[in-house]
Amino acid sequence: MEKPNRSPGHRRVREAAAARYTVEASPPELTGVLLDSDVVIEVLRGRKAIVAALLALEARGVATFTCGVVVAEILAGLRAGEEAATESFFHARGDIVIDGTTGLRLWTLNRERYPMRDVRFVDA
Repeated sequence: MEKPNRSPGHRRVREAAAARYTVEASPPELTGVLLDSDVVIEVLRGRKAIVAALLALEARGVATFTCGVVVAEILAGLRAGEEAATESFFHARGDIVIDGTTGLRLWTLNRERYPMRDVRFVDA
């Protein structure tokens, strides 16, 4: 693909380093688990191993959460007839806003999507 012809004055230059959010230290104990959309999909499909792991996690008193991004991804792929089970699933869990201070572990089936060093995962 050919690069567009631009004059040197149109180059993007960053004069200062990009601001990064600061991550405060989280408590070492497991305070809750954020469910990634791939886990939610497997639970809603009834994958026995994932459902059993989720039930075991919640039986230990660990709170599970979703966030707006997960809800949007699930609702975007919702098929006819899946509405009631999906709505029940989301109502049974907390909904949080994700930011640099969220003290939860992430449960995902695809860790490669999260190369950030400060992400804490749960092994369910």
